Amino acid sequence: MQGLPKGYISKKCSECGDEETEEIELADHIWNVIEETQASCTSQGSKVNGCSVCNITETVITEMIPHSLSVDRTEEATCSHPKQEHKKCSNCNYTEVKSIGEALPHSYGNWVINKEATAESAGTQSQTCLVCQHKVTEEIKKLSPITFLSIRYNIDSVGGVEWDFEIKSNSQKTIKYITMYWNCYNAVGDLVKDQITGKTNYGIKITGPIEYGYSSTWNNTSKFYNHNFDHLKMTKVQVEFMDGTVVQITEQEYSNIFATSNN
Repeated sequence: MQGLPKGYISKKCSECGDEETEEIELADHIWNVIEETQASCTSQGSKVNGCSVCNITETVITEMIPHSLSVDRTEEATCSHPKQEHKKCSNCNYTEVKSIGEALPHSYGNWVINKEATAESAGTQSQTCLVCQHKVTEEIKKLSPITFLSIRYNIDSVGGVEWDFEIKSNSQKTIKYITMYWNCYNAVGDLVKDQITGKTNYGIKITGPIEYGYSSTWNNTSKFYNHNFDHLKMTKVQVEFMDGTVVQITEQEYSNIFATSNN
């Protein structure tokens, strides 16, 4: 090691008396343990070694040993957590929790309305788990400004289809116009065309004013000609109010658009 003298060998010629010196590399230390601290599961250990020849010392760090864990208690699964094993180290206060499997389903009570939906704004409702009190809240779709109470059709002898739309207003605002378009389908769900115009999409525009709660029946003035017509699917329903506001009625945003399936 640096600072320690190396060894040497001196040689002398027996004839002329000349001398020469040859260096020798340091020998290995001869270590003995002077002091030792055992490692535990909470701290590293150490060992102090001393050389019996030159008295130099060194300290060697030893890594912590693993915890000695055993199951202290077990909790069965609930709707808050899966089955759990609580383990504790026998040498220290370290603990850990092992989850096994899945949590049980929540046992929710009935839905409670927090805010009623209207035609102008969505509502909210929530339900609470009867076991752990976990609560979920979801949005209630806005009420559609109009509801189709019934959609009926009649096919005459030459294949002309005429629809009757019974519609009710749910909005506190006065409706000015209702514009709607629909596609026509046969009994196996394929689009069918008007045999005169070639169109698959038809529509009408209803003129108000239509007040809140009022319901009436409107029909298409021009017929759709195809004997194979079976049902329709709305592609656009638009309501314009007297105050100039316009809304598109979609099933993603509104509820109670249809009271029954169309006929």
